Amino acid sequence: MLFRSGYRQRYLGVRDQLIGIRILRADGVEARAGGKVVKNVAGYDLMRLFTGSWGSLGLITELTLRTFPLPPRRGGLLLQGDLQALEPLSRRCLAAPLMPQRLDWWSPDGHDPAQAALLLSVVSVSAEAIQEQLSQHQAAAEAAGLSVQRLDADGLLALEARGQGCGSDLAPGPEPATTTPWLLHLGVLPASAAELLSEPLLRGLRLTLAAGAGVGLAWAPPTELPLHRVEELRRRCNALGGFLTVLQQPSATGGGSGVLAWGDAPSRPLIEAIKRQFDPLQQLARGRLPGVAPQAPLSR
Repeated sequence: MLFRSGYRQRYLGVRDQLIGIRILRADGVEARAGGKVVKNVAGYDLMRLFTGSWGSLGLITELTLRTFPLPPRRGGLLLQGDLQALEPLSRRCLAAPLMPQRLDWWSPDGHDPAQAALLLSVVSVSAEAIQEQLSQHQAAAEAAGLSVQRLDADGLLALEARGQGCGSDLAPGPEPATTTPWLLHLGVLPASAAELLSEPLLRGLRLTLAAGAGVGLAWAPPTELPLHRVEELRRRCNALGGFLTVLQQPSATGGGSGVLAWGDAPSRPLIEAIKRQFDPLQQLARGRLPGVAPQAPLSR
């Protein structure tokens, strides 16, 4: 889940870490693209096409992923205060000489549009470079009247642990299916992130949203997030040039049908054309084609 929001700022997304893939096509033929090293131009770029396809184009049987060494030194800041003061500071952090490892709008304990938070972490081989960068950001934040908490590597890990469960902490133990929490993947244009965060629709939701990409996760127990609010939030994300995908939702009760996992994308005709090329007999993942609204909510 970290590449959905957490470390996307420095390392981009999952599809950007794929350098090789092997698939089994709908007709039973094995195909592959990419290779075993980063610099290769072998074959059609199936990696990006198949990322997020949910099994609708073929069966992925093998992946080759790019890896990174653990950073030798790490430090960060947790900035809290008025959203209007935080938003220009996020732009400052993104333009800093030392690229953030992560820069997330941060509310894993429940979002409050009136009191936002920004989590910043930086990495380097030089402890002095980290401290100098953080000191500059801290001074700018304090000048803007924001609350600042300085974090070392251990403090960052402890704080990040609260945002990595993505709902698992909301339904501990062997509980009935009706206690399954909501888990939403949402995104907007980065320039519209602050506008989304000011929405009352997000109040109370646990949330992490990459400031530089505008993509993140939101989660909540079923008692705190009614179905109609999810639909309203999806419409709002669409209006801001983004999307909302339901990764997990509580089981429908009272005869309800739940929420569709996704709606129609503007590129629906292209998506359907690709599907026809890869699976002309429509044998794979019937009713589960990202970007084409399913007829009914997808089962877990």
